[in-house]
Amino acid sequence: MKIQKSDKTLITGGCGFIGSNFLKNLNKSGHDNIVLCDFLNEKNIKNIIGARFLDIISPNDIFNKINLKEFGLIIHMGADSSTSCTFENAINLNYNFSKRLFEESSGRFVYASSASIYGNDICSDNDDDFFNYYPKSNYSISKYLFDQYLITNNWFDFRPVLGCRIFNAFGQGEGAKGDMASYVFNSFKKALDGDNELVVYTVNNLIASRDFIYIEDIIKKINLLIDNKCSGIYNIGNGYAMSWKEYAKIISAKLSELFGRDFKIKEVEVQPSSINEFYQTFTKSDNQKINKELNLTNSTTYDRLKGQIENYLEYLFEEYGKK
Repeated sequence: MKIQKSDKTLITGGCGFIGSNFLKNLNKSGHDNIVLCDFLNEKNIKNIIGARFLDIISPNDIFNKINLKEFGLIIHMGADSSTSCTFENAINLNYNFSKRLFEESSGRFVYASSASIYGNDICSDNDDDFFNYYPKSNYSISKYLFDQYLITNNWFDFRPVLGCRIFNAFGQGEGAKGDMASYVFNSFKKALDGDNELVVYTVNNLIASRDFIYIEDIIKKINLLIDNKCSGIYNIGNGYAMSWKEYAKIISAKLSELFGRDFKIKEVEVQPSSINEFYQTFTKSDNQKINKELNLTNSTTYDRLKGQIENYLEYLFEEYGKK
């Protein structure tokens, strides 16, 4: 990332999955003038051991203990992303907090929106399509409202603001998310506990598909947008959808190799009425906007994604499996 070393940077969610990866990426480029904002616990502390930063501040203290106008760059990744998040918490922690953080700061503002705001069909990040989205969960509604606040008040024209609609992420640093971690991570943890079965749910014989994206690609794409001084909301996905069944096949085959035992995939047919109303059956990033801005092409193929999943499982096995 091309930023001045003198620029003071704030990373909210700095001990979490994506935030801690931003921290390490900044450290690699020689930048350590960084303050983290997060609720610290015994799990997410592991993500920042060995990283360089100035301080960690609780979100409860951020508005009365630091001057936000001192920061030239704010990377706002903190949120309550759980599907069980109450409406009140989603609005307070995700919308109201984000809005106040934005209004009390003045530097470049990079924040995590979410691909969950799309619902099932439209995955276009063009502002003209915004009012056709169908956010389903409390989390996605809170993200939708903050996007709307920035769009309708034309903030993208007056201040460098970058919104990142991140699709289904997986990779190093997600362990503290618990049940909200990726299918790859939770399948590995189940394997550690002796479970040899991966469950794939179907509804009317339909298996959902997702745009799965590796953490390294997420950081790379957002860095390119920052370096090119882009302002606006962009999809951060591969533009490639893989079914849960194919995803599970790759995971089970690699788990069999790592653990030396057979893993099987079980398809479970469930009634539509029992499916969580927030469930998305299909996501695939429309990358026309980001590809045009950065002169990119969709490069993800089945083999590339398969290699990333396998590399991640090898990392998990080295990190957890041999202990």
